[in-house]
Amino acid sequence: MPYVGQKPADIISTAVDTTTGTFSGEVDAASLDISGNIDVDGTTNLDVVDIDGVLTQDGGAVFNEASADVDFRVESNGNANMLVIDGGDDVIAIGAAKDAGATVKIQNKDDGNTNTLDLFNDNGNRTITMQQDTTGNAKMRFQKNDGTFTTTIDANLGGILFGTDTAAANTLDDYEKGTWTPTLTGSSSGTRALSSVTATYIKVGSMVTATLSCAVDGLTGSASGGARLGGFPFNYNGSVSKSAGTVNFGYALLPSTENVGNITLLQASSGTSNVFFWQSTFNNHAGGELGITAFQDNSDIVTSITYQAV
Repeated sequence: MPYVGQKPADIISTAVDTTTGTFSGEVDAASLDISGNIDVDGTTNLDVVDIDGVLTQDGGAVFNEASADVDFRVESNGNANMLVIDGGDDVIAIGAAKDAGATVKIQNKDDGNTNTLDLFNDNGNRTITMQQDTTGNAKMRFQKNDGTFTTTIDANLGGILFGTDTAAANTLDDYEKGTWTPTLTGSSSGTRALSSVTATYIKVGSMVTATLSCAVDGLTGSASGGARLGGFPFNYNGSVSKSAGTVNFGYALLPSTENVGNITLLQASSGTSNVFFWQSTFNNHAGGELGITAFQDNSDIVTSITYQAV
């Protein structure tokens, strides 16, 4: 269709084809209202663009190539900050206003939407899910390709659950390892010094395994009463189960003809104590408590004890 009319007075252009309405060269317009299609072959520099309809872009697009301190924001029907890219702080926010302290911030839409972020494998199956419960506590769940849950990290329960289990009692909520300081005393009186001590422990959940290797040295005070091995890293839960362990002695006055024997630690001196005593299990000898007088200056102890902590 031929171009009808004259070039508007507020448009400055190098040339205009009055037949086709095509401008060539630089176009400077205070306002420009185009009801049809616009085809730009070169570079278009627009300070502000307000598009009420649909924008279709077939080629590539670069925003803020000049690295200006400006933001990019996309609204959804119910969220003014569905996507925010902050040019000044170099951060991204999804579903909420930006947080300068987080490079990428993702906010769940509401308490009813349990999955905040889902990651999928190349088969389209969910593998990792970031969740929240109705009170806002976090969960991270891992799934196999077939959708079976294998591991859950639950912030509310404070630990890890395996498989589909959700019970608080089955939560693995603690793992640690370290050293402890053993003591050897008589139930009535007397303390034996210990040297060359190697005492370590590993705690998984409520189960503690403590090991000890040491030499027995000089006695302070008079030796009287049953032997007490103390200083274990966690109090023993005697209401749940008995302790289990084997002690190897060297050069101790045991109720046997042997200088090296095995004695099982059967129980703690009280239900919530970190002090254990020994019951003898030697042949031809009735079971009984081992006394502190059994230990001499050149005795040694090697033991490993597993028990349930409070």
